[in-house]
Formats: sequence, structure tokens, C-alpha cells
Amino acid sequence: MNMKPAVRVLSALGIGLAAGAVAGLLMAPGKGADTRKMIKMEGEKMADRMKFNLKQGEKKMFRAAEDLGDTLNGLKQKAMDLT
Repeated sequence: MNMKPAVRVLSALGIGLAAGAVAGLLMAPGKGADTRKMIKMEGEKMADRMKFNLKQGEKKMFRAAEDLGDTLNGLKQKAMDLT
């Protein structure tokens, strides 16, 4: 997959933050059941944020595709006008 450097950095940062959060929770003093519950809740929050961000990215891609289609149609029309 050919990702832009910024996307790679942000992905690595997100993974690192998630791993750090889990490690911190596992090492924090507290009951095992409470820690597992907290990990589950944080995981669900993270999954919700990821779903939201993916949806936003999908919308941006569709808008960009529509813009590209409009641009190509305009260029096609200009080329036809020249002939």
C-alpha cells in the first residue's frame, strides 16, 4: 500500500498511543475486573472514533472523485470544442 508519509506517521502514532494506553492500564494498580472493564470501554471509544474518522475519509474521497469527474468532463468538453 502506498501511503503518504503523514498518514504513516499518524497511523504509527495512533497505534503507539493505543499500545501505551493498554500497557498503562495493565500496569496500574487496581482490580483485574475493573482494569478489564476500563480496557473494554477505552477500546470501544477508540473503535467509535476510528469508525467516525473512516466515514469522514470516505466522504472526502467521494467528493474528490466527484470533483475529478467534473474536471474530466470539462476537459473533455473543451477538447471536443477544439475539434
